[in-house]
Amino acid sequence: MFYFTRLVILKVMFDRVTTACALAATAAVVVWYWRRASRHWRERDIAFRQGTHQQQRRLGQSSVYVTVLGQGGAPLGDMYVKLDDATATGALSVAHEAGITLFDTAPWYGVGLSEARFGVALHRVPRDSFSLQTKVGRFLVPDPAGMNGKAVGWIGGFHNRIAFDYTAAGFERQLEDSLQRTGLGRIDSVVIHDLEPTPHRNPATGDTGLATAHAHLAQLRKSGFAALQRLRAAGKISAIGAGLNIDEDGEDPQLKREWNQLYVDALLGLHTGEGGAQPEPNDRGIDFLLVANMHSLVCFEALDSGILTKCGLIAIDSH
Repeated sequence: MFYFTRLVILKVMFDRVTTACALAATAAVVVWYWRRASRHWRERDIAFRQGTHQQQRRLGQSSVYVTVLGQGGAPLGDMYVKLDDATATGALSVAHEAGITLFDTAPWYGVGLSEARFGVALHRVPRDSFSLQTKVGRFLVPDPAGMNGKAVGWIGGFHNRIAFDYTAAGFERQLEDSLQRTGLGRIDSVVIHDLEPTPHRNPATGDTGLATAHAHLAQLRKSGFAALQRLRAAGKISAIGAGLNIDEDGEDPQLKREWNQLYVDALLGLHTGEGGAQPEPNDRGIDFLLVANMHSLVCFEALDSGILTKCGLIAIDSH
């Protein structure tokens, strides 16, 4: 009995030592990560206060210069959480006060809410102190059911639905609508938005969305891109870009990769008439490519597929 009791006592002591060691090891890891994170954020804070984020970058061959750090508009359209207007406009005001000059929004973001908030936040500051970027490819349709943006995937937003249109008439209408929603007098750069299979796929029916994407590309080639060139030549916009989404959940990665490569080739050939495009004569092509990666700030796929190399060869800015 005495022997057994000693064994029990030894086991309890062993368990306590083991637990203590495990806790000590965990604490050491936590401290290491905390110190590493603290150092990281201190370095970022120093860089921010030194104005590194205010370095200027030209959008391709356009006259538009923007800071390397921009303010995005998707979360301000109630993408992840419903924001009150004061919080949303406050974020935009703080970004402007910190010296950021690139403000990027879209009709799609909160189905109009993001653009409206940009206007409210920025209409009192000097118009030449920032560059406004919005997007074309969708126009908004009033939703009588008053469901905010829930019917099309947003948590909140305005009471609108969307329709896709990449024609000349569609682009002209969309830009006029954006000018009225923002109330900021002009739009500096425009991005051709989400011309891809993703928004149109339906896994339940097996529709990959590819046919619809090809139809939209045909609209862009036939009249949409020439309209943007005319608007740029007239000074109504200063730069033309196109968006490219790399990594989104639930897609066939091979199909997406093949589409992106086809789409970039089409974009880079728009001003030359390749693929049946009907551009304005003697005018340049797109000024920049906006590469969006859903899960990482480092986008290796764009590098692996040669997209950035192609852009660099003809002086297209890619960021």
